[in-house]
Formats: sequence, structure tokens, C-alpha cells
Amino acid sequence: MSHTPGPWRVAENLFGNTASYEVYSNAETKSGKGGYTRICQITPRDQKDNAHLIAAAPDMLGKIKRLEAEKAEMGKVLLLVKVMIDSHAKHLTRGSGYYRLVEIIKNQGEAR
Repeated sequence: MSHTPGPWRVAENLFGNTASYEVYSNAETKSGKGGYTRICQITPRDQKDNAHLIAAAPDMLGKIKRLEAEKAEMGKVLLLVKVMIDSHAKHLTRGSGYYRLVEIIKNQGEAR
């Protein structure tokens, strides 16, 4: 997926017959060109919140990608914990707090 790099910004456009908001970027593109790039223009003028939501898209996409990477890493940690628990489970007393914790962790791994 390719898009104009962020950050994206919002500017109020007061030129012309209808006031509007423009979402734009000044970031350098893959081709090495920098400067003003219009992402979209939003009319009527009362759509300022929508313009800001659109402008936040690159930042939100970056955060989602970081969360996905963290989730994958946590899956690896959970697998390691399960292996460690399985190798020591025979020493746990049924009904103890540790035993219940082990059952919760095992069930989390199976729910994936």
C-alpha cells in the first residue's frame, strides 16, 4: 500500500466562492520531490473535524503497525511461558493460585 508520506496537515482555504479545508503534505515523496501535495479538499467549511481525522491517517497507520509488531512479539513470549509451564506443571498443586494462573495462560494460547 502506498500513500503520500506524513505528516499531513489541515489548512483552511478561504479562496474562491466556497470556503473549505485542504488536507496536505509537505513531506518528501519517494521520487525525492518535496513541497505541497494536496491529499484532499473538504467542503463545506463545517467539516473541519473530518479534515483533521483524515490528516491523522498516516500517524494512526504507523501506530497500528507498531501494535501489530508488539502483538507478534507477545505471542512469542506467551509461547515461551507455556513451554516453561508445561515443563514444570507436574510440580504445581491443583487449586493453588499458581495452578489457576497456569490454566489461564494455557487457555490464552489456545484462544488465538
